[in-house]
Amino acid sequence: MGLTTDQINAIAAVIIILVAAITGGTVKLTPEQVNTVIVTVIALIGIITAVLQNKQKKDVVAAMDPVTPQASNPVIIASLPESTWKMTDTTRRWLIIDATPENRATIEQQIAEAEAKKLVKYRIRYSGDGWYDIEYGALVGSKGNPSGK
Repeated sequence: MGLTTDQINAIAAVIIILVAAITGGTVKLTPEQVNTVIVTVIALIGIITAVLQNKQKKDVVAAMDPVTPQASNPVIIASLPESTWKMTDTTRRWLIIDATPENRATIEQQIAEAEAKKLVKYRIRYSGDGWYDIEYGALVGSKGNPSGK
């Protein structure tokens, strides 16, 4: 990204104005120089905005990455809607419908802990070697039956 002479001059003018403002001095600019300074400041604001939006986009993409979701920025995860990481009541009921009282309590506790941490990917384990894999609040894998049958 190369800068033109006009852009370099405009940046220099902005620096001079800032120095003058800080030191209490005055700076005399021609109307063309004022126009160039204004355009440059607007361009700098645009560049800064674009850089920040790009970073935010990368953070959101990382937050939704199914490979390493827990490595995501917790601030971004926290800013996502609950539906991103919270299980629906229908899914929750389905997981415990036939469960033994012991397994029901274990499953409910693990769901509550994962949702309190806003985890988007986790495994629920219950008696024996049974488990449910949960991603973004949805059941994506399982082994065993919590009813004990």
